[in-house]
Amino acid sequence: FLYFIGRFKTGTKLMGRTEELEAANPSAPPTLAAAQRIMWASVRRALRNALYAAAARTALGVAKVLIKRRFDDFLKRAADELITLNPVKWAVVIGTLSLFRAVRAAVHLALAALHNFLPGPAVSAMASGVAGATVAQGARVMEQSTRTELALYMFVRAVHSVVSSYVLPLAPEPLRSFDHYDVLTMGATGAQILYAIVFSPGSHSPSYMDFLQRCTLLSKDECGAIAAFHRDHTTPLLVREAIRRNIGLPAGHPTQNMADMARFMHSRQDEGSLMNSVRWVLRHFTTFSTPLYAPLKISTFLLFGGHRAVMKAPVPALTKLVSAIVSSSLFLTLYCGGPLLSLYLTSNVPGLRGGYKIGMLAGITCSFATLVEPKPRRLDLALYCCMHALRSWWLTLYHRGWVSRPTPALLSFLWTAAIAALMHQYEVDAPALNKKLKQGLGFLVGPAVGDVKTPRRTPQHQPVGKAVTPPPMPLQ
Repeated sequence: FLYFIGRFKTGTKLMGRTEELEAANPSAPPTLAAAQRIMWASVRRALRNALYAAAARTALGVAKVLIKRRFDDFLKRAADELITLNPVKWAVVIGTLSLFRAVRAAVHLALAALHNFLPGPAVSAMASGVAGATVAQGARVMEQSTRTELALYMFVRAVHSVVSSYVLPLAPEPLRSFDHYDVLTMGATGAQILYAIVFSPGSHSPSYMDFLQRCTLLSKDECGAIAAFHRDHTTPLLVREAIRRNIGLPAGHPTQNMADMARFMHSRQDEGSLMNSVRWVLRHFTTFSTPLYAPLKISTFLLFGGHRAVMKAPVPALTKLVSAIVSSSLFLTLYCGGPLLSLYLTSNVPGLRGGYKIGMLAGITCSFATLVEPKPRRLDLALYCCMHALRSWWLTLYHRGWVSRPTPALLSFLWTAAIAALMHQYEVDAPALNKKLKQGLGFLVGPAVGDVKTPRRTPQHQPVGKAVTPPPMPLQ
C-alpha cells in the first residue's frame, strides 16, 4: 500500500510541473493537447490524494480508540475502524476535489467560443464555477452532520478570503491598518458559543456540546442552574443540582439573589469566588488543557520533522515545543475560565442579569485569551469558532421562531459556492490566499501559478558537445 502511494507521489511530481506550466494563463482556454495533459495529471493526483485520505482517516480512527483508552478490546475496535466506510467516503471527497483542474480544463475548452463575446476573466470564472460545483458533489457520500460542518467551515473560509482580498482593500485606511480582527471575531463568536452552552444548548451539535461541557467542566445540570438564576425562575435542573451538592435553596424565591448563584456554583463553600476561580483554573490547566494539547503538539511536531530539529539543536527545539503546549493550554483555560470568573465577580452587580448581557460579558472576557496564542494561530481559532457560532446563532433564532430551519439544499449551496470561489481564487490570485489554505489547495489540485520555478542550468544540463567553462579561481 505504501509502495503504491510512493509511486503515485513520485509520478505526480513531473506531471504536476507540466500541469502548472500549462495553467500559466488561467484566463485563456487551453489547447486540446494541453487539456489532455492537465486531465491526466489531475487523475494521477486524485488517485494519490484518495489513498492519502483513506490512510489518514484509518489512522485517525485507530488514534481515537487509543485516546479513549479502550485497551481491553483494542484489536476489535481497531478492526472495526479498518473495515468501516469512513476511509472510503473521505477518499471519494478528497479524490473528487482533486479533479478540479481536469474538469475546469474540459469546461474551459468547451466554452472557448465564448471568448469571442466575453472577456477572458469572465469565461475563466464561469469555468471555475462549473468545475467547482461539479467536484463539490463528492461530499454527498458523507452523512448530513459531516456535510453541515464541512459546508459551514468552507463557507467561513471563503467569506474571509473574499473579504480580506477584495473588500478590505477598498475600506478606509484605519480599517485596512487594523490588525486585530481575529481577536474581535473570537470575542463575538465566544459570546454566542458560551451563551448557547447555558441558554440554548440545543443550538450546538451533540458532539460539540459534549466537548464544550467537558471543556468548561460544567455538567448539564450546572448549566441549567446558571440559566435558572439568570432567568429568575426555579427549574428542575436547579433543584436536582442542589440535591446533588447537598445545598439548601433559600425559601420563598430561591433565585432572587444573584449572589446565591456564585455560592451555589462554588466547589468549596467555605472559600470566596476568587479562590474558587483560582482552583478551577489550576484544575482545568492540569487535568484538561495540557492532556488535550500535549499529545496533539508532540505528534504534529514529530510528523513535520521535529525530530531532526532536536538532533541539530535540542534546547531551542524542545523549548519551542514546550512553549507551544503551554500557550495553547493556557489559551483554552483562560478562554473557558475567564467568563466563569467574570460570572462570579459580577454576580453582585445590580441589573446584570439575563442571557444577552452575560453572553456579551463572556465574549469580551474570552477575547483577551486569544492574545496568548501566536498571531498565525489566532486566525485558525477565530474561523473555527466562527463556524460553530454561526450554526448556534441561526438555530437559536430558529428555536425562537424568527427564521426557518436551514435545509440540506441551503447547506449544499454554501458548500458548493465556497469550493467554487476558493478554487477560482487559487487559480487566478493564489498569493492573496491564507498560507495554510493555499498549502491545502496546493495539495489537492497542484502547485499554484508561479510556485514552481525553472531549475538553474547546472553543468549536467549543458548540451552535449559543448565544453563547460570552469569558474575563475579567486585571487590570493
